[in-house]
Amino acid sequence: MDVVCFDDLDEFGRDLDDPLEELWQDVVHMLFESFGTNADAPDRSIALEDALSGPLDPGLRHRIETKLTDDPRIDAAQATMTDEGNGITRIELKLQANQTELGVTLTFDGAGNVTRVL
Repeated sequence: MDVVCFDDLDEFGRDLDDPLEELWQDVVHMLFESFGTNADAPDRSIALEDALSGPLDPGLRHRIETKLTDDPRIDAAQATMTDEGNGITRIELKLQANQTELGVTLTFDGAGNVTRVL
């Protein structure tokens, strides 16, 4: 039995059935889950909010790319991190999956709060 949450469902409450939607959902989970909170894969979490709630970790970009490409559905991952000043960090993600490019830009304030830009 799978446990599902609101982000596991489409706008009509149905389980997702599109492989790219499922992948994107899993990417979001990887990015934001705290370490060890996913019972299926406790070591897959990146925990961005935790990582960005203090000084910028110089190894974070590499950790993001490595964790994402550990997923066999993702062929390539590129993370670009920019310090925008005033404690704001911008992260641009580009993923290559099944010859499709996915991307998102996120900004985080000094407390680790996130805003999706694109």
